[in-house]
Amino acid sequence: MANTEANEEEAQRAIVEHFQKLRKQQQQISQLMSSLDADIREYENVLAVIRDFEPERKCYREVSGTLVCFTAAELRPLMEKIVQNQKEQKELKKKELVAKGGEIEEYRKEHNIRFLSQEEALALQRANATEAVAQK
Repeated sequence: MANTEANEEEAQRAIVEHFQKLRKQQQQISQLMSSLDADIREYENVLAVIRDFEPERKCYREVSGTLVCFTAAELRPLMEKIVQNQKEQKELKKKELVAKGGEIEEYRKEHNIRFLSQEEALALQRANATEAVAQK
């Protein structure tokens, strides 16, 4: 009987750990999207500034830790392409985030996982504490 309970607890622990792993993956995707947003804003700000430059004006850009000289005419299309690629990456991550949310919801329903309110959690802690005292 005790062995069955231990196996059941281990199975429940594995379910919770997998659920937490899925949620962590979702958070990582969300953080990456936030990072992409910041990068997009930064590149768009640079584009806004260099659009007014003369085409022959020298511009410097750091590439892998090295300062590289471009003309404004060379840098504009490069920066526009980078912004476009970043936006495409963000859209892919957005789709991935939605898919991960669906996967989490499906797993939650499959294993009947529900979130406790603060009151429910406190009541459960009290009940467990009372049960532990009664067993001693």
